[in-house]
Amino acid sequence: LTRVVTLFDKVPGPDDNGVHAVFASNRDSDDVTGLTNPGRLVLVFNRAVELVSVSGFSIGAVTNPGTSLPNPPTLGAAGVSLSADGLTLTLTPQYTTAPVAGNTNMSIEYIGGQVRVAGDEGVDTINVFDTTTVATDGELGYLDGADISNIVRVTAP
Repeated sequence: LTRVVTLFDKVPGPDDNGVHAVFASNRDSDDVTGLTNPGRLVLVFNRAVELVSVSGFSIGAVTNPGTSLPNPPTLGAAGVSLSADGLTLTLTPQYTTAPVAGNTNMSIEYIGGQVRVAGDEGVDTINVFDTTTVATDGELGYLDGADISNIVRVTAP
């Protein structure tokens, strides 16, 4: 009796498909994007991914808009772009009214969004952020198991 067994190396990472973040622009919770790119979030992955749906990402909330609101920000959808190599995902809030200097201690919270390993449509989708509640992380994380935060600080207190 002969049995042929094929073995594959498992790619390391907290997700079963081995996809994890190697960089997130909001990893340091003290970082502030400022008013130049208010609320932009950049994620870099260890392997190429593709978007399941651009419309899957959205803005869950604008929190702590400050005590002085000369021009309170309002949001539309999240702008989503994926680099040609599939490694860098950029999320940008689409403001109908942009934040101004008086909007202190403001944060953006992203929800939803799904990716999968590039070129493999049979692979399960990976939730980037939770779709049902704000301030809950998705399935995607760093190699060490830490979660990717869905909160981006826009302005300082």
